[in-house]
Amino acid sequence: ALPIYQPLNDESWRELISRGGTPPLPPFTRSFYAQKTAAEWIKVLRPWVVKSSEDDTANRPDIEELIWNLGAAATDKDLPALLDLLQASFCGPDEDITQSLAQIIGRMSWEPDQKKLIELLKSPNTEIADAAAYILLRRPQSIDVATIIAGFDTQPVRVRRLYCVLLGSVPQPTEATRKALLHALQSKDDSVRWQAALVLGKAHWPQEPRVAALLS
Repeated sequence: ALPIYQPLNDESWRELISRGGTPPLPPFTRSFYAQKTAAEWIKVLRPWVVKSSEDDTANRPDIEELIWNLGAAATDKDLPALLDLLQASFCGPDEDITQSLAQIIGRMSWEPDQKKLIELLKSPNTEIADAAAYILLRRPQSIDVATIIAGFDTQPVRVRRLYCVLLGSVPQPTEATRKALLHALQSKDDSVRWQAALVLGKAHWPQEPRVAALLS
């Protein structure tokens, strides 16, 4: 329990719940209240993730409340279902749903499912791709640099730009990371060169090769 002199605002309360700090329900509530699992909240939310905003507008539930309840109930074991729901929001009516799902996933231990997140960077739906990048950037120290570098040259322009952002966020870059960014700086696609230059300009590694490459 928190001290009485340390009240919680909405933001800190949500953060506490996201870390599994939800206080237990009083015993007397068991006779009339059944707490939904994350799977049950996902089932309720799914139809509205994939519908057009013009469908059943009058019957549309409070999506923000559904998302909040899902975030409060979700644990790491729900990660596969959450990633599936994120991907299903391809036809979603509201990009806020996609971003809200990304915020829930970003707080979880997503590392075992990182390959799927890296695949989602290639989604033709830019909202999905950006959501995957957002999740990965929550813990840049966990990014699978080797996988990103290995597939760099075969990706479309937008994906390579996201790759540059991710490589630039790694807190302890390796020689392979540096080479990949310097290589991107030589791309025939100007937007990839621009993204690489932007990342290199903020890079925290020895100035000499970085400055020489940018001057060149």
